[in-house]
Amino acid sequence: GSRGCSGKLYTNLDATEVIRTGEHAEGCRVDAHAFYHQQQLNELKRLAAGDPRPVLEIYDELASNASTSLETAAYFPTWEQARNTMYYSRSKRYPRLPARRQDLRLTAEQTTTKSGAQFLMYHSPTNDILIFATEDGVKLLAQSNCWCGDGTFKIVPSWYQQLFTLHVFLR
Repeated sequence: GSRGCSGKLYTNLDATEVIRTGEHAEGCRVDAHAFYHQQQLNELKRLAAGDPRPVLEIYDELASNASTSLETAAYFPTWEQARNTMYYSRSKRYPRLPARRQDLRLTAEQTTTKSGAQFLMYHSPTNDILIFATEDGVKLLAQSNCWCGDGTFKIVPSWYQQLFTLHVFLR
């Protein structure tokens, strides 16, 4: 709005509905698409906080859906406008890893399954080893005569060298 304009728009916390508005001063330029823009930005923030997919993938999907309508495509937040907001929203839910492995503190949420079962089976801060498994998973490994192992180097913090997973085939 313009300086001296007392016009306001009040929404609910999610910015999904308008609660009330105030009149704008004469000559005040009102952006009719600001509400849509803010709604989409809030949705991007919400998805970034709760969806484990890469932030850019989330943005691309929502932008693609928005671009199907010519009326709204031009008012969807640009990647430059959304990027920092999305990463900040995600960082509140998934905090950064510490700079040193020795400073890693795992929470109960990170060491148990959603049903509350123990998931962290072994943690050796001195040997750089973490073993995650459920009791049922270990039993399946013990009962199976065919295991498949897979290792990757790309997705682990720099102070760990490799993620190695074991799988069994169920018949």
